[in-house]
Amino acid sequence: MLGVELAVDNVVDVGDAEREHVVVHVRGGVKDEAKKLKAKYEEIKAQLAKDALAVQIDELEGRVKHQESTVYALSDYIETKGAESHFEPLAEDCSRLIKVLNTETIRVLAEAPVFQYPAY
Repeated sequence: MLGVELAVDNVVDVGDAEREHVVVHVRGGVKDEAKKLKAKYEEIKAQLAKDALAVQIDELEGRVKHQESTVYALSDYIETKGAESHFEPLAEDCSRLIKVLNTETIRVLAEAPVFQYPAY
């Protein structure tokens, strides 16, 4: 639109009334063209709605969207539960304590054995 108005403004010998007539005529033509294109769009849209393959594709797209949202919700749930049961530091502490206890037990047993066998 603006380009048409600028082109009309560049004409030197055109009067204001004539300029307005040209702009209105061009705008009217654009509106008519838009109406035609919209009608064509609606016609194609109606044909597409009647097409079995297009309906099936729309249904499949709906299923895929549902599955995507389910996957996202489940992955979020798994991530949350994983954070709640973050057990690795606790397991490392337990392992360290077991090593300390085993080392201490080995040292005590080496110094004073628990079982002494009687001499025959």
